[in-house]
Amino acid sequence: MGLGRGCVVGEKAQNERGKLMKRMFLMISVICLASRCASVAHGRYQQVPVNSSPSGANVSVDCGNGTKDAGQTPVTVNLKRNAEPCTLAVSKDGYEDAKVAFAKSISGWTWGNLAIGGIIGWIVDGADGAIYNRVPDTVSVNLTKK
Repeated sequence: MGLGRGCVVGEKAQNERGKLMKRMFLMISVICLASRCASVAHGRYQQVPVNSSPSGANVSVDCGNGTKDAGQTPVTVNLKRNAEPCTLAVSKDGYEDAKVAFAKSISGWTWGNLAIGGIIGWIVDGADGAIYNRVPDTVSVNLTKK
């Protein structure tokens, strides 16, 4: 009989450990998901509207991996939040070219990230660039005739 009771107690202990492991897994999952606050809130890319006077100017973007055509004004470009450097060029025949350099500023979501996800969330969002905002967040260029 003693042997049978020991097995029942052992099964209870294993059952309790299993429940504890499930709870820990759930808590860690929630923390990991919540820690990506800035990534979830506004992602790794920022949309920046670009306008020019006159309109119809060609827009190209270089955020560290070569210059890419982005269309003609008015247009909205997607800038990688963590790319360094990041520049935009606006050109139109008969007008001087204009260039805009983008800086990075820390997003307000970072503080929520630290409060909810702690240092883990800050590290994750820092690695993918989600803690940054691009400045300026809109571009309006007055082109001058040559």
